[in-house]
Amino acid sequence: MITLSRIVLVNWYTFGAQDIDIRGSAGIVGPNGAGKSSILDAIQVVITGNNSNHLALNASSNQDGSRRKTSDRRSVRDYCLGKIQNETLRPTSITYLALVFEREHDKRSWTIGMGLSAREQDQSEEILCAFIAPDQSLRTSDFLVENENGRFPIDHDDLIAKLRKNAPGFENRGQRPANFTNHVLATLRGKNFTADPKRFLTSLKRALRFNEMESANQFVRTFLLDDDKVDIETLRESVATWRDFQKKIEELEAQKEAVSRSIKTYQAIIRLQEEARRMRWVEAYAEKLRLEDHLARLTKQFEAKQGEHHHAQTLLTSTRTRLEQAKDELGDIKRSLATDNRELAIKRLQLDLERITSQLADNERKRDSYLADLALAISISDDLIQTFDDGQYNAARNVCRSLVERVKADQKISPQDIDAAVQRVTQPLQGYRGVLNERYASRGREQTNTMADLRSTQDQLRTI
Repeated sequence: MITLSRIVLVNWYTFGAQDIDIRGSAGIVGPNGAGKSSILDAIQVVITGNNSNHLALNASSNQDGSRRKTSDRRSVRDYCLGKIQNETLRPTSITYLALVFEREHDKRSWTIGMGLSAREQDQSEEILCAFIAPDQSLRTSDFLVENENGRFPIDHDDLIAKLRKNAPGFENRGQRPANFTNHVLATLRGKNFTADPKRFLTSLKRALRFNEMESANQFVRTFLLDDDKVDIETLRESVATWRDFQKKIEELEAQKEAVSRSIKTYQAIIRLQEEARRMRWVEAYAEKLRLEDHLARLTKQFEAKQGEHHHAQTLLTSTRTRLEQAKDELGDIKRSLATDNRELAIKRLQLDLERITSQLADNERKRDSYLADLALAISISDDLIQTFDDGQYNAARNVCRSLVERVKADQKISPQDIDAAVQRVTQPLQGYRGVLNERYASRGREQTNTMADLRSTQDQLRTI
């Protein structure tokens, strides 16, 4: 529990510098005008952040509800200047007010304070600072400085700088401490505790009147319940809001019904999907069993084939062994035959047969070449006969044809016959070569004469 443990007043009403320590319940006793109400008003100024909308200065002196005289009304400016009726104690004042709160179980402290400035010629006071100093329990000595002329209030800038240095988490709400009460309550409230600043200030204002509570009901109505003033416009707005809520509820009910139908449809789809997945699983499981049975049969067949393969491999090995033995026996037979004379005679006969076969093929090639040459000679003779129509060429052609026919008929031909045929063919060919040479020479002479005539003609043309 957090309680108020000290009130600090510097230049407030008739107090120059005063620390008021509080322990437990406290009472303020004194004659009229001694400053009892000013202490309560100082508490109001700090808690409200000097918000005039929530101040009820010297409220206890107006308990009967009658209006006070203007001269008897008090203001924060008058408190700062120390004004008592027509007398002013301080024409110019710097005022500091502070409340020190302490938590009982761990003795942690917070100081909530304000700095004010007032001058007699001004209509109102000026807020210099509004601060919250955690873990600080300040006294009047913290707000004063001393010199040879006495003690004076410290400059507010120096005070703020000192508190920032000494108090981690220090907050200064400046010259316009908006929502200062909200910050104070947020600092002092316990864990999981929330406070309504407006209701708190209303209850504080009522409490400072010190009205006698005749019953618990009156206390509840005064401090706990809101005022029972009926605002027609607010009531109408509430009814309209209720109707809007009712309409919104109906819309939400319709949406809920639609969502419920969608959920049922979705659940039916899920059930169908689950059933389909179950059927697929059954099919897959049946297929698995079929494949396992098929695999078992294939395994048996494979094992049987492996046995057959092993048997065939054994037979192959045995056959290879017998083949090697047969090869060895054949080698022995060949070696025994190589030493036999009959085998040698057979080998020589094979060599002679290969040589004779080669000679026969060579003779066949020569015969074909010879026939080709005779065919060429016959073709040349035909050309010569067509060109010159000479009897000797005709006779040469007939000789060649006769020789070809005899060769094709495989008749015996003597070398003398071949030499005679060649002689009869070469003679007309040599004569033909001579004729060709003579004609070539004649053509050369004609070409030479033609070239000479051309040169002569060229010279004549150049002269012209």
